[in-house]
Amino acid sequence: MKSFKFPIILISIIYIIIITSVYVSLEQNIYYWDFKSYWIYWQNLSENIFKSPKIELIHIIHSMNYDDYNLCPVIILVFFKFLPVSSRLAYILSINLLYLLPVAIVFSLLQSKILNVKNVRFQFFSYILAITFVPFWAPSLRGYPDICGLFFIILSIWLCLTNNLSKQIDVKNSLKLGLCLWLAFLLRRWYVFTVIALYLTLPVITIFYHKAKLDTKTIKNVVLNFFMAGMTNVILSMLFQWHLIKRILQTNYTHIYSAYQTPLFYSIYSEILTGGYLFFILTCCLSLIVLLRGETKSKILVIFSWSNLIISFALFTHTQSPGMHQSIPFEFWLLLAFSQGILFIINTIKSEKQSVWVMTILSIILILIQINSLFGIYQNNFLNKMLPNMNLPLKVSNYQEYIHLAQYLENLTKNNDKVSIFSSNSNLNGDIISNLTNFKIDNNLTYVSQVDLRDGFSPDSIMSKYVVITDPVQLHLNPSGQRVISIPVLDILNKHNIGKAYVKIGRSYNLNDSVTASIYKKNRNFTIDEVNGFLSEFYQYYPEWKKNLSEQKLKLSFLNSAISKGDVWGQFELQSDGSIYAHPGATLPTIIDWTLVNIDKLIFTSLNTSCNKDDSISIELMSSNNKILHFYLKKGEISEINVSDFKNVNSKMIIKKVKDSGCDAISISTTN
Repeated sequence: MKSFKFPIILISIIYIIIITSVYVSLEQNIYYWDFKSYWIYWQNLSENIFKSPKIELIHIIHSMNYDDYNLCPVIILVFFKFLPVSSRLAYILSINLLYLLPVAIVFSLLQSKILNVKNVRFQFFSYILAITFVPFWAPSLRGYPDICGLFFIILSIWLCLTNNLSKQIDVKNSLKLGLCLWLAFLLRRWYVFTVIALYLTLPVITIFYHKAKLDTKTIKNVVLNFFMAGMTNVILSMLFQWHLIKRILQTNYTHIYSAYQTPLFYSIYSEILTGGYLFFILTCCLSLIVLLRGETKSKILVIFSWSNLIISFALFTHTQSPGMHQSIPFEFWLLLAFSQGILFIINTIKSEKQSVWVMTILSIILILIQINSLFGIYQNNFLNKMLPNMNLPLKVSNYQEYIHLAQYLENLTKNNDKVSIFSSNSNLNGDIISNLTNFKIDNNLTYVSQVDLRDGFSPDSIMSKYVVITDPVQLHLNPSGQRVISIPVLDILNKHNIGKAYVKIGRSYNLNDSVTASIYKKNRNFTIDEVNGFLSEFYQYYPEWKKNLSEQKLKLSFLNSAISKGDVWGQFELQSDGSIYAHPGATLPTIIDWTLVNIDKLIFTSLNTSCNKDDSISIELMSSNNKILHFYLKKGEISEINVSDFKNVNSKMIIKKVKDSGCDAISISTTN
């Protein structure tokens, strides 16, 4: 690529900047979920890494070890924070310039290696195929950094084609191969399915591509080289990602991601639509032509591409259906097979001038297809079905209604009251409200579960003073997998179970797709019967949840409570183990109005064992039948208190500082 490297790269950078800038400028500030998450990671890392590099390095290492979505994809992107453009534009530009562009370059180099040509025209056209490929652009423009892993997938193939690992024991290149495949997994964990497929197919292509003899020596060399690569992969994973690996091995992702699963036929259909009918049909036809008339190496690459596609797709869809970002490697395999065929056709044109014209026309068509798919220039139902999926800039109708809703919620929560957003799709969700308030409301947004089996039911979600619900219910998955959204919404709309405690306030907001959003205020505590009735709606679908909810008595008590947190430090939060973390305020106590459901004993534990102040916490219980219990919990003390006089009656608990509230954190638990 040396002969055209500088002008092509320079033009590509300008092209990427123009496309990205126009695309982002057309979007509204409604980024959410995966469209937003790595942008936020990037912003935080960009701000902190130059201030406290040592602390951030520790944070990155911890993220590698524990997080499903670690910080590694955005590490090298942080320098784009210095661009004099908006944060969102700088982030998307960093993905496209530092990840998408190198992927196009190595793809072109791979084609040159496969075809064994140094013809600039072929290199250039291979490059155009990748740099205009919509399935690469669409997720990147949405904020997904997932294409970063594809760079190392292509590099691993390049290593195997450039170095004959069947000829001899090659420690250096085997280690490089293992490193590349591990980096793909490190950057985005779901590349593991592609990595597994490559460990099955790369040894085979190594033998046939390099025309090695199928003797004992060849097989021995291949086995040992790929064993070293595999062990490198395993060792690096154990060293840097042990806790993640352990969690992956202990988690049934097929079960918890069942809401993301669709029939195999639909997953295949969806994947075809990602690149478009025309692209898929041409890939099939061109692959067949290569297999019938192409050179041996091209035939091998076509078989290799389809084999990896089938194996990795089958493995992935066993867990869930792929999203646009997870389709990147699948579409890459199709592009690799397509490129073998189209370059074979062009190579059959004897006239150099004609071949240049053909490639020029095809390049223009590819650019037009890309622009149409990203900006919707030409609206034609038939044509759009033939071309890649439309991935237009993020927009909603009635945008001003969204702004008014966000502003009203921001005002409602200015006294630190909480709000829960029970809506889960592109029309409305918590992240949209967060963005529209410039993150000012974030501390007052209560976490709301989105997917039943993945998230479970979050008790805190119905403890907020305010809730936002939609009519009709807004879900992004199969309704059977998102009852944690639909059941609360329908109960509130129909004044059923917990819905009886809410009253509508303010006006309704007319959102995108004729969706109406309304705000409800929790006017009183839930009764025990209302809570039990609400939870029983889940138990008919998930009977195993009963053990985690109804049978943990403190959770039931928490769900019927009204909480008034003290100022500054005040806390009263349910923990995942069923205990409650509590803290008095700086000047005001934390007060809980509730009913202790079938609880005879409460265990109070002072969590301040490392605090250097000798202080105690005042805890008082007062019941509606005039029972009073008052005691002091000393520093580091555990007290088991008999509360049978307060069982199943309305009572109030007051947690108050004695000297200094700074060291007064406590845990409240019970014996079930």
